[in-house]
Amino acid sequence: MPKVLPLKIICWLILAVLTPASAFADGVTNTTNFAAILQSTPSAEMPARAAELVVQADATNRLQTSIGVVKSAVGLNPAAVLAVVGSIAESAPVTAATVAETAAALEPDSARSIARAAAASVPAAAGAIVEAVCRVNPADYQGIGLAVARVAPGLDGQILAGVAAGIPELKWEIEEKLAGYRGLEFTAGMVLAEVAASECSQQYLKSMAQSRRHSLAGRGRSLAALMDSAAGEGGSFGLEGVFQPQDFSRP
Repeated sequence: MPKVLPLKIICWLILAVLTPASAFADGVTNTTNFAAILQSTPSAEMPARAAELVVQADATNRLQTSIGVVKSAVGLNPAAVLAVVGSIAESAPVTAATVAETAAALEPDSARSIARAAAASVPAAAGAIVEAVCRVNPADYQGIGLAVARVAPGLDGQILAGVAAGIPELKWEIEEKLAGYRGLEFTAGMVLAEVAASECSQQYLKSMAQSRRHSLAGRGRSLAALMDSAAGEGGSFGLEGVFQPQDFSRP
C-alpha cells in the first residue's frame, strides 16, 4: 500500500508550486516578514538575529535586505537601534553606511550615536558612514563628524570628504579651510569647527531651516484642505500610518 504524505506537507508542496518565484524574491525585502521573525526573538538576541538575516540574504539583495531589517528592528524596539546597527555593520561591513543612514532617518535624535556605532564596527567605512548620515541629518554635520572621528582615529581626511559628499554646499568651504593649513597637522574636529563658524555654513543652515518650516507649513495646509474636503462631503478622513570617498588626506 503506497505511503500517504501528511496533510501539512501536501499543503506546503501545493503552495510552493502555485507561488510565483518573484514572491520569494520579494520576501527578501519584505519588512513584514522581518518583523514577524524579529518579534519572536528575545530582545537581547535581536541585534544578532538582525545581523543573521542580512548575512543570509543573497549578495545582490543584501543592501536592500539590511534596510528592511533595520526598519523592522527599530520599529519593534527603538532602544535597540545602536546595538542593531553595530551588529549588522560588523557582520556585513558592506552595509555599514546603508544601515547607518536608514537608522538615522528613523531616529534622527540619535544620528551621532548611530554614526559612531557603525564606524566603531567598520572604521574603514568612516567616510561613507559620515556621508550617508549627513545626507539625512545635514544640520548636525559637525556633531556627526566628531562622533565618528572619536572611533576612527587617523581617518580625518575621509571624514571631511564624507561631510563634503553628504553636503555639497559645504564642499568648497571645507576645501578652503584645509588649504589654510599648508602642510600643518589638522583634525576633522578642527576643520569642522572652522567650517561651522563660517558665513557659508550659517547661511546654509539658515536656508535649510527656512525650507523645513515652509515644507511643514505646506503639509499643514494640505492636510487641512483634505480634512475640510472630507468634512464637506460628509465623509471621514484617516491617516495611515560602497561609497569610495575622495580622501582629504593630510598635505
